Amino acid sequence: MMIQPGPLPSRKVLVLLVIHILFIIFLAITSCLLHIVLLCPLSTKNVNEALDHLGWQQAMIAEMQALDHNSTWELVLLLPREKKVGC
Repeated sequence: MMIQPGPLPSRKVLVLLVIHILFIIFLAITSCLLHIVLLCPLSTKNVNEALDHLGWQQAMIAEMQALDHNSTWELVLLLPREKKVGC
């Protein structure tokens, strides 16, 4: 016994489905952007202001953890003839 495919959805149903999917994507992106804007202001006046802001603190900690996890760098002893990199 063969199973016959059902009728294809109408164009209107497909358009509504695409609109629904795009709306869900829009809500997800908007939610992420709102979270970023509220937790991490785009500009700070100085480093102390950034260090006092919870969003910036969390971002810096996450970045340092990612660098450590990925073995991006390692601490080494500075040779007497070498100079450290300044800020």
